[in-house]
Amino acid sequence: GRVKAMDAEVSVPNDGGDQAKMEAKRVQMMDRLAAIDEARKADADARRAELDAAADPRENIRSFLAGFEERKARVEGEVNAHRSAVGTPDAKPADDLRAALDALQADVIAIERSVAEASYFLPAYDSRACTAAVDHLKKTVAEATAELLPRKKFTFSKKKKEATASGTTKADSEKKEKKEADDVAAQLARVGIRTTTTGSTT
Repeated sequence: GRVKAMDAEVSVPNDGGDQAKMEAKRVQMMDRLAAIDEARKADADARRAELDAAADPRENIRSFLAGFEERKARVEGEVNAHRSAVGTPDAKPADDLRAALDALQADVIAIERSVAEASYFLPAYDSRACTAAVDHLKKTVAEATAELLPRKKFTFSKKKKEATASGTTKADSEKKEKKEADDVAAQLARVGIRTTTTGSTT
């Protein structure tokens, strides 16, 4: 009877414990699904906000000013980098440097255009500040271009000058001698004396 009692105790299922475990798993699964759903909604909201901003970023003053400052800082940073690289292994060849500075000038023009387009919704103070900053950027890029890519002065070489001068002098001399010979021949003809290539006869 004792063995049977023990067997009976072992064989009795613990329904209450199993149900509690199943309930805990179900709650855990629901929480996980809810968290995934919340993350999905948050991601969708973020994407929707990005699309709205991209559709008409001009309507958002704060967004425009933040983007303006970022673009302005990038141009200034690249100009400073080109100046700092002079005389170092990081210095670019003249052609590459010219292309880079031309690209920066194009960026400044694009920034200026965006400021002009935003002027209708920007407060007057912000519009004037952005315009002044663009003017400063133009000056910065122009000064860097003049400093890093000085224009070559066009000059004639000394030899070329001498050759030109001597050539002109020789031609003038020949022309002058021919004119004098013609004048002499004309004068002799008036007095009845003709000239020949071998000499003169009366």
